[in-house]
Amino acid sequence: TGYNQQKILNGVTEFGTKWKLLTNFSGGLLAPIKIFSIIMHIQFIDTPKPIGNFANVRFSGKYAYISGQGAFDDSGKLITGKVGKDFSLEEAYDAARRVGVTILSVIKNDIGFEKVQKVVKILGLVNCTEDFLLHPKVINGCSDLFVEYFGKEKGTHARSAMGVYVLPNNIPVEI
Repeated sequence: TGYNQQKILNGVTEFGTKWKLLTNFSGGLLAPIKIFSIIMHIQFIDTPKPIGNFANVRFSGKYAYISGQGAFDDSGKLITGKVGKDFSLEEAYDAARRVGVTILSVIKNDIGFEKVQKVVKILGLVNCTEDFLLHPKVINGCSDLFVEYFGKEKGTHARSAMGVYVLPNNIPVEI
């Protein structure tokens, strides 16, 4: 884990013979985003359909605003439950990281990674018990993913992390 763009760009020396696995069948190199995804074990998903009367992405000038997203398990099922009751801190961190994968999938499918100059801000909501106070540590799952994926310069962002009593469909994290 922790691979970033610079490590990928230095991949020939860092991965040696594994570099051959990162070529397509015609022998050419795969696109950098595809390489990042393989090394970081990111499985992009289809853009989730909105659960209400809203769009997943809205553009204003040079900014793209992405609606709140949830986490999906490896079978594509929406992850549900309350942090502090159904999820430990580590499991909630993983759920937030999975929300980050959902957001990256929205970017890939609906915006295009080539258009991303930087991540400006995220708002993280944690569906938790009233005695769970580690909301920022949960949302680090998404923040860490963005920094790993985009690099420190593009991926570091402003952020808010809040605990809430419930989220739509009882998801544990919405970002």
